[in-house]
Amino acid sequence: MDQIRIVQLIYLGIYLLLCATFYWTYIQEARTRFGHPFMVRITAVMAKEESVQEILGQYKKRIRLFFFVCVFLGAIIFFLPPQWGFVWMILSGFVQIMLPSRIERTSRKRLMLLKQEKQWFIRTESRHKIDLKLDRKRSNQSMTSRWWFLIPIAIQCIAFVYCLVQGEGGKTFAAVCVLGLLIIAAGIGFIRWLPNKTYCEESTVNQRMNGKKKAAASRAWLWICSGDAVWNLGIAGFLYSERLQCLFLAGAALIVAVTAAILALAEYGREKQYELASEVVYEYDEEAYWDVGWFGLRYSNPYDPEVFKENNSGGLNLAVNQAARQGKWMTAGIILFCAGIALFVVWQFAYPKYLDKKGLLADLVIEDGVIQVTGPLYDAKIPKEQVVEAELTDDLGEGIRTNGSSTASYGKGKFRYDKYGNVRVYLAWKHRPYLVLKTETDIYIVNDDDPAQTIRIYEEIKGGNGS
Repeated sequence: MDQIRIVQLIYLGIYLLLCATFYWTYIQEARTRFGHPFMVRITAVMAKEESVQEILGQYKKRIRLFFFVCVFLGAIIFFLPPQWGFVWMILSGFVQIMLPSRIERTSRKRLMLLKQEKQWFIRTESRHKIDLKLDRKRSNQSMTSRWWFLIPIAIQCIAFVYCLVQGEGGKTFAAVCVLGLLIIAAGIGFIRWLPNKTYCEESTVNQRMNGKKKAAASRAWLWICSGDAVWNLGIAGFLYSERLQCLFLAGAALIVAVTAAILALAEYGREKQYELASEVVYEYDEEAYWDVGWFGLRYSNPYDPEVFKENNSGGLNLAVNQAARQGKWMTAGIILFCAGIALFVVWQFAYPKYLDKKGLLADLVIEDGVIQVTGPLYDAKIPKEQVVEAELTDDLGEGIRTNGSSTASYGKGKFRYDKYGNVRVYLAWKHRPYLVLKTETDIYIVNDDDPAQTIRIYEEIKGGNGS
């Protein structure tokens, strides 16, 4: 199995995981166990009404059909180059968030209208209370010691150094390791920043439960970070040393980490159920502050001090309170993150295509005895005196990219071809011929946007070598 097929299989696995996650998120919004499908508050008796069941049934049917089609379309990944497979995953992720939101919005409106028509009024007997005696610093003391996080940090650093040693091709993956380090720190800060929650009237019970919550969350985060660090190290080892056991190590570490994190959170759930078995739990009745936006259920309540709000999942799925100050910052961060992804896609695909159409993608010249291939996306210099052989070709044969970046417009980085072996590529793919330059240590494949210029450089090199 070649490397491209392996990458496609990894992308397919991630794609199916996205489908499963989004399906689980949306299908549970029609559940009546917690008394508020689509965050519309109804009683158990109302939920059994035929008209309510019809609305919920139609919603479930449409959601299942939508995600069945999404799973079926996942096969497209096998017909796309890896870079386009990545773009497909990103775009399909947005589609799987936004289109089901339209379905959910319609169903919620129908349920709200039905509630008004039948004049269903539910008196709120409970009140939301906040225990001001709770101390967040005291709860944070129950977290896993930050010294334990030096383990995944050290593994990420090893992967980072290993990637840098690989040269230019490893810099991209080294950036992934740096991102992993930032995510570790962000996760620790996020858990410490989580506010305390009021579970019952007893402050001691509330304090203890908040401590256990942060202990379980930090322990789960440690496992996830460790698994991710080993994953990065294993993938780097597989890409640069081509040892298949590195790939198995990465996958096994991720599976073990996720399993351990789930067990840690499940243990907290059992402890919470036991601790609060005889206590009075206060629930919200905030139907007017819920809505369905572009990305699913949306909560905006300026009177609610909580940043994260439980929706119809019973505590497993959270919505951000967009009216809270921290919620506004978080929403802005999400928007900036999405904008960053959009800019990355534009830079990686749209910008090279624009340069290609304008003839500005690659410029091949010889100046001061140095062969230079320059452009907005890459820059390479090859001393003419080191070239021992030059060749023009329209067919490079079968090859794959091992490092660097590549789209339908350009290629940059390390490639492996059955005809030439390991080479360094700086090419505008659509503008044949290609110029193959062999030195004592490396093989370069370059060209110019203008095929005539590539031929002129070839003739100048051949003439200078006395051929």
